[in-house]
Amino acid sequence: MKVLSADIAPGCTDDSVAFVGEYLREIDRVETRLSSGLGAREVVRRSVDISGQVWTVRGQGAVGVFGVARGSIGGIPWFLGTSGIERVIVGVIPFIRAAVKRYGYLYNYVWSGNRVSARWLEKTGFRVGRPVRYGVAGAMFHYFDMGDVLCAIR
Repeated sequence: MKVLSADIAPGCTDDSVAFVGEYLREIDRVETRLSSGLGAREVVRRSVDISGQVWTVRGQGAVGVFGVARGSIGGIPWFLGTSGIERVIVGVIPFIRAAVKRYGYLYNYVWSGNRVSARWLEKTGFRVGRPVRYGVAGAMFHYFDMGDVLCAIR
């Protein structure tokens, strides 16, 4: 897959939330429904609202929003996007590195059926664990993390 450039800007407008919620990749729709039970627009809105840091990615006709929410032991990274976002997502890697420095430890879950995202997480340096039951549907998800959990709880 050819990686393309993207514009990344801090923050997220209501228009971006609505657009990503409307045109969210089908794999992300399934994943968010299995984990939270929420619809696409609601999960995008809540993710933006609870995050201390949020960015919008635009490139090659794709739009994505990503951020990091404060968790109990570090930061919880998330990324939601429209079709084609996987071609421009490489641009978020410096933001991930900065988030590890800020939070010390990043963690979340990725649905086991979302193989593209799981592979991308591994390529960017996250540890991706074996599948475990997670979310409102009890589906199989991989726990992923990066950093040092001890740094986050000091």
